[in-house]
Amino acid sequence: MIPRKYTIVALGALLLLVAASTDAAPTTVRAACPVANGTYDSTKDYFPNKAAPVFATYWNITYFSNYKLLRNKFTNEIMVLTMCNTPPPNITSAVKYFTVPINLAAVASLSVSRFFERLELRERIRYVPAISTVTSPCLQTLVQQGFTRPFPANATLATLSDVDAVFSTGGDDQVSLLTNLNITVLFRPIAENGAIARFEWIKYLSAFFNAEGTANTVFESARTLYQCNSGRVATQSKKTAAWLKPNTQNLTFVTTDPVYKNEMLADAGITPVTTSSSTDDVAFWSSVSNADVLIDDSGATSWNALLTGYGLSASPSANSSIKWVQERQVYQLNRLRDLDAYDDFTQSYLAMPEYIQSDIISIVYRTYNKDWKFIWARNVYDEDGYTNLNSTDCPDNDTASAFYRSWKQNVTCPDLPATSTSAPVAATTEGTAAPPSATASAPAPAAAATTTTATGSPQAGSSNSTGGTSTGSTAGAAIGGILAVGIVGGAAAFFFYRRRRSQGQDYLTRRQQMFAAGQIPGTDGSAVMVGEDTPPADVAGEWAGQGATGGSGEPRGEWVQMDSVEPAALNVVVSDGRQGR
Repeated sequence: MIPRKYTIVALGALLLLVAASTDAAPTTVRAACPVANGTYDSTKDYFPNKAAPVFATYWNITYFSNYKLLRNKFTNEIMVLTMCNTPPPNITSAVKYFTVPINLAAVASLSVSRFFERLELRERIRYVPAISTVTSPCLQTLVQQGFTRPFPANATLATLSDVDAVFSTGGDDQVSLLTNLNITVLFRPIAENGAIARFEWIKYLSAFFNAEGTANTVFESARTLYQCNSGRVATQSKKTAAWLKPNTQNLTFVTTDPVYKNEMLADAGITPVTTSSSTDDVAFWSSVSNADVLIDDSGATSWNALLTGYGLSASPSANSSIKWVQERQVYQLNRLRDLDAYDDFTQSYLAMPEYIQSDIISIVYRTYNKDWKFIWARNVYDEDGYTNLNSTDCPDNDTASAFYRSWKQNVTCPDLPATSTSAPVAATTEGTAAPPSATASAPAPAAAATTTTATGSPQAGSSNSTGGTSTGSTAGAAIGGILAVGIVGGAAAFFFYRRRRSQGQDYLTRRQQMFAAGQIPGTDGSAVMVGEDTPPADVAGEWAGQGATGGSGEPRGEWVQMDSVEPAALNVVVSDGRQGR
């Protein structure tokens, strides 16, 4: 019989091993290319999963056998994304070339990072603008581990040599430094008018990681829930909400990003009261006074400070005609913040439309979903406390943990099956994410055309970008060795059960495929959006926070079969004679 002291030592060593594997930072080592060197086949479709915009109007993509042409219509530039270990095309009008899947990336705005997280690509973020402003708990953990870092003081190709792309929203602090980098990608969802159109830029981002399958699945799930709740809440007795902020210098009022906020309120079953330009109009103030709820963007830190900002007296009797004051229904969307008091809302709202909608619905219709707990909304009069996020909130201290686990509740819709939530759908035995089961039952917008998504078959032997091996080989070998000598026995099984992090192998080895994720029911055969020849409309007004012009926000309908797409349709010249697929 093995002496107890040796058993204790072995158990201690195992515990340290498990703890070390759980806390280890991801690797920067590039994974092996999914295409073996020297095996290029010009007749093969290397992108079986395809994405295309349906609601978004400022980008489109065309697929060829081994490369993609991604067009950003905000800048009217075309990017060539070529599968690794295959020859790039010679396209004379292309602005930038990338080899995909890319490995590491930098984000010049933290609003971009939430899109990475929804694609389960958090561990691909190498640089962020300022680490003190990071609100994501697991991204904070990556910062503490030294994996995710602040931008270098002078961002150049040399100082950013360990990343393949820099994603910038165009209004970032780093934009002046990044303008001349040929690896900068403009990521501009805010150019779109609506919440769903903005979120559809998740597909745009996914193209750089060959993660279109995952993007299609995540987008369709969010769209289904958003439209379902929008249709159902429309049956509620209508209430009104004003969403604005005051200018304390001259007592005028304005709604920043009014098109988005009007749509979000309407999609939450609420009659909006907003203004696109600064105004002191008496009639407008009358509408504001009669609103059931005020959503305040002033940042006032107390009830009295808020009243002062709106030119109101602290005396209740003096405000008897203002409904939201009398009923104490004043909210701000700043409940969630990091320990340095940086608000999470601006980092999350573009990539989490169905979550934002649920918060807005619950502000006005508290009985619609009694189980929903506010994420960002807080009542100013009630002095609702703040929720401070820090790295200890990262589930199991696992920086690869699934996105939904960080939010502690799932978005649901009463008209959908109980299995339809914001949590990821189940994976099939082939390692691909199954489509949302209730997609077909989601009510479509009143003016919406049929939503179509380009699809493709999974590549054999691929793994889901949200999946990977269930156990790290290093820890597994250690446990197996201990079991072999009979030291641990049942205790090892206990620790194995408790250990949730898949760790030990190269992170990208666990996720290297990135193009055989879930599929969304679409048209028969592959489809693609043909790029228009005209540049985007003037969007200068958006820079002042007034919302972009030129996008209808309606679902797109100009679909053609991929086999009929010619390079000339995109105004580019392909010199090697290859045909589009």
